[in-house]
Amino acid sequence: AEEEVPAGIKMMDALEEFRSLGVDFVSQTEGIDTSSAMGKLIFVFLAGIAEFERSLITERVKAGIRRAQEDGVHCGRPRVGFDVNRAVELKQQGLSWKKLSRQMGVSVSTLRRTLPPLVSQQE
Repeated sequence: AEEEVPAGIKMMDALEEFRSLGVDFVSQTEGIDTSSAMGKLIFVFLAGIAEFERSLITERVKAGIRRAQEDGVHCGRPRVGFDVNRAVELKQQGLSWKKLSRQMGVSVSTLRRTLPPLVSQQE
């Protein structure tokens, strides 16, 4: 899996590219001007704080999800129930996957994943 590049590093990479092209970054609203030493320091400082905050949020979210799962809370989309036996019966009668999907109120992929392999091979 490809590792995500932190936002602070992306900002620093952009700043380095600007510098290599002879371009200075100026933000009127934040008072940052990378043509000066103080402006560069502020830019680097803000990038670091932003990355730190992002990491804290990620850690807290993961910890919250883990704690909820330990407490037995279902995380994610709610599961949709349907009568599997009735779906098998209708499929064996020749109903198409699309029509069966509409009638059962679930997606075609849910039907194909849930119904026994024998029914899936009858297409």
